[in-house]
Amino acid sequence: MINPVNISKIYSTLGSNSSIVPLAIKDIANSLGITAGAYVVGKQEESADRFIDEFGTQAIWLFGIPTFKKLIDWTVFKPLKLDNKIDVRILKDKDVFEKAKEFAATPEIRNSLLKAEKNAKFIKGLAIGKFAVSTALTIWSYSALTKYRHKKTEEKVRKNILEEQAKKQAQNQENMSFKGGLSGFMFNPVQNLMIVDASISGERLYHARSLQDFLGYVVKEGTFWIFMYYASQKIQKVLENKALKNGKTISMDSRVIESADLKNSLANGNLQKSLNEFMKNKTDAEIYEFLNKTPENDVIKFAKQSDIIQTLEATDGFWNKLFRKIGLKGKLENADKIDTRAYIDMDELKGFAKKLQNLQNQYNTSGENIDLFCKRLVSLKRKAVLKGMGSCILALGVLTPTIMVAIRFLRNDKGFQVREKIEQELAENKEN
Repeated sequence: MINPVNISKIYSTLGSNSSIVPLAIKDIANSLGITAGAYVVGKQEESADRFIDEFGTQAIWLFGIPTFKKLIDWTVFKPLKLDNKIDVRILKDKDVFEKAKEFAATPEIRNSLLKAEKNAKFIKGLAIGKFAVSTALTIWSYSALTKYRHKKTEEKVRKNILEEQAKKQAQNQENMSFKGGLSGFMFNPVQNLMIVDASISGERLYHARSLQDFLGYVVKEGTFWIFMYYASQKIQKVLENKALKNGKTISMDSRVIESADLKNSLANGNLQKSLNEFMKNKTDAEIYEFLNKTPENDVIKFAKQSDIIQTLEATDGFWNKLFRKIGLKGKLENADKIDTRAYIDMDELKGFAKKLQNLQNQYNTSGENIDLFCKRLVSLKRKAVLKGMGSCILALGVLTPTIMVAIRFLRNDKGFQVREKIEQELAENKEN
């Protein structure tokens, strides 16, 4: 049986606007559909070319910036003994930064923050440089992949044509003798990908090898941008607004909506009590002190579940989490403590508290028992996530490649033009 916590995490990830996982799923559907469409009209050669383009680009798109950032961490931050986990945005509010030092979970984190404070200008410049260099290297990687793909495809097609010609010539000789007679911008992973995508789309259109290539990319890149970045959120927003009219606020993380803690907190009045305590704080510095001093407050607990507030466990890193899970590293101390190196968007936190207040009010006036109220809440959230994702997957994986194939058939342009071009070149060379 699947753990309910894991189910909520799945829906949380699929419904997140800052996670690259939904983008990856939609892109895989898109890549598979377009590769299949290329096989329909251009057979193995064009589908192989598309496969390298789509999945090679996908690897660069998803992992390029994080990989180069990690490389910079190892080659720059580590030798300089700087903490790469410090989000430079926490330096912009002096009062909040003082609280971050005060409530540092460990002496090491406090020392890192003190060092960052002493070298604030250098640290900020380094962060901007890290983002700029990793983005530039990712864009360069795609350009290198494009050149490699064009070269390899042409070499493969040329080789296939020559082999086909040699085979045909051998068959002709045999017949004669036998019969006598050929792939927050700076801090948001999704917005990082949008920068890379803008470059990829431009590269693809600029380096299109033919009108066939260009038209294909116009359709592919146009629908990709619509359904990868905008449509899913818009569909989800429409469904969230519809749920709001029916007395249910579902514009929160699935891990909160599906948690037993929320259910209990709504029913026993703890959520309202926590909200009242949270709302007493007026300035950002007061809120920052409150969330560090009052970890038992339900607003703070749910904000941690939603990753609005980053804990030491949340910032531990993929490999550390994996090593701890398989027993290669020990248990993380103070895992639920706030990582004061991370930036907390106070406006987002205040907005989150308002959503919780709306939810409490909706429950109070619903006339439903807590089980029915939460069951309907979870159902509406899941439907919103699945409809948003499902619509985009269908559009990217089926509709887009169908349009691309249809255009080829309507233009009577079913052959792979790279092959046709090379066949013509070989024929001209043969004549000369």
